[in-house]
Amino acid sequence: MPEGDSSNIEDVYLADSSSIIDIFRHYDQHTFESLWKDINKLIKEGRFISHMEVFGELSKGKNNPDASWLKQHKQLFHEHTVEQTNIIRGLQKQYKDRFQKVLVAAEKADFHADPWLIALLTELQDASKTQGKQSSLVVSKKKRYLILTEDARMTDFATKELKLNCITKNDLFKKEDWHY
Repeated sequence: MPEGDSSNIEDVYLADSSSIIDIFRHYDQHTFESLWKDINKLIKEGRFISHMEVFGELSKGKNNPDASWLKQHKQLFHEHTVEQTNIIRGLQKQYKDRFQKVLVAAEKADFHADPWLIALLTELQDASKTQGKQSSLVVSKKKRYLILTEDARMTDFATKELKLNCITKNDLFKKEDWHY
């Protein structure tokens, strides 16, 4: 987290499959009702988002979350765009061997969403920069996009190679000052 006053920065969490599965595995919705209310609040605010590829992984996985929860919160999963496809192609060119290792490891684990999540984050950051430059309006809060993951492979590539911010669910709880 950059130093300085972060009160005018709004964190937006891009959740990968591992983080959503982990939250469901360890925090039953009935027992941890307050936690789920807080997560649902972030979803309504557009601050807890993901990609349709993650929805696909969660829908078919053996450790998948409650199917009814997925359907009720389908709005948090962003669709594919041409821009995301172009971003992934660019990553493949720029990080040939390293990115290929990430893709092969993801394929073996039957996870395919990681590149799409990175592309979504990049697309959102680029749109945020462009919007700020084109607008004469004063933006009250800047957005900081963070990948929410429990997957060390994803964290390693995203932080070391791409200089993106990755956090775990416990980091999310601390950032949002949630206590249960």
